[in-house]
Amino acid sequence: MRRGILFGTAVALVAAGALATAGPQATAVKAVQQAKDGQVVKFNYKKGKVFKYKTETKMEMEGMMEMVMDMSMIQNIGVKDVKDGGATLAMSFEDFKMESEGGPPGSEDGMAEAQDELEGTEITLDVDPQGKIKKIDAGDAGMFASSMMSQVGFLGVVYPKEAIAPGSTWKSEYDLKNMPGMGPMGAEDVEMEVTGDPIVLNFKVESMDKAKDRAVISYTMKGTNSISIDAQGFQMDMDLTMDAVGELQVRLSDGFPTKSTASISTITDMMGMEMNQKMTVSMVLQK
Repeated sequence: MRRGILFGTAVALVAAGALATAGPQATAVKAVQQAKDGQVVKFNYKKGKVFKYKTETKMEMEGMMEMVMDMSMIQNIGVKDVKDGGATLAMSFEDFKMESEGGPPGSEDGMAEAQDELEGTEITLDVDPQGKIKKIDAGDAGMFASSMMSQVGFLGVVYPKEAIAPGSTWKSEYDLKNMPGMGPMGAEDVEMEVTGDPIVLNFKVESMDKAKDRAVISYTMKGTNSISIDAQGFQMDMDLTMDAVGELQVRLSDGFPTKSTASISTITDMMGMEMNQKMTVSMVLQK
């Protein structure tokens, strides 16, 4: 059980890194200067190309559990095939490092096991030109990672089909109801029911420089859901509130992010006991 919890936590942090940059389905783009300055931004996949991203995450937990965690990894994304503008991608992880203070007993052993499992995982994605995931095989990462990644999109970025320009805005949603019954700890025998509205993400193009092949996009995210968990007959209810701000830089020529930063705050109220989690995430393209 301890092993599953810690591996689930590691996978959740990977998914959070994706969530830190965008959401699943872009809705109507506000018409601001599109005709004059706008550009349709989408992924330009090239078969055989491999992208390496370094992701660094710092998490602090306070309340019913005290814990500080630092994590870094290299995320490899290879383009296996290209068809009709979309692609089949292979995602793997290496140079995974995790250090923590506090947490449950035996955390250090569990972290080592989580590291071995994550570095042995390959995730296969079928994606469209906007970056939306059409199909995902998360392998050993399990249903939880599969669900989160399928919602937040490829690298967390799903572009609208319309042209965007400085000042353009659009919205997307992350709906916890679409997460299958694995539970936030990654245990296979956990059933979960979610109530509440989807968490809304609001995006805005802060700047666009075609000469430098770069756009800067900011976002905010906020929402609360109630979650009821049944784990082998043990009932647990909680309220989960998420609040985040972030920014990413993307290349206009191929749509790939070159850098993203985010600050995510999560408050969990579990049967009168509160846990506050603060997470900062940075992702930088290495090549």
